[in-house]
Amino acid sequence: MTNRAPRLRSRRMTADVVDRLAHTLPDELRTFGLNVDQAERSDAIARWINRQIPGASPDMAGLVMAKAGLSYLFSLRNALVRSAGNDPATWRESVERSL
Repeated sequence: MTNRAPRLRSRRMTADVVDRLAHTLPDELRTFGLNVDQAERSDAIARWINRQIPGASPDMAGLVMAKAGLSYLFSLRNALVRSAGNDPATWRESVERSL
């Protein structure tokens, strides 16, 4: 029984930290462009989180992205690209070549 309390407290603390980080996410990381790669954005957010909380887990980037709504936007964009008959993985490259 004593082992459960710290884990629950830790989960609550993590949720609070994720809420605060999502709220303070800089605009340049929050903006959404058509040719933005989700892996690159996730890496940038992970680096930003690590500057805010040294030693933070890179997995926290996914939680912050989900809380900020960015994960939904990426999945929506990929669905729109697929509905137009394109592959999201190669679509970004074709957009970059056309610029």
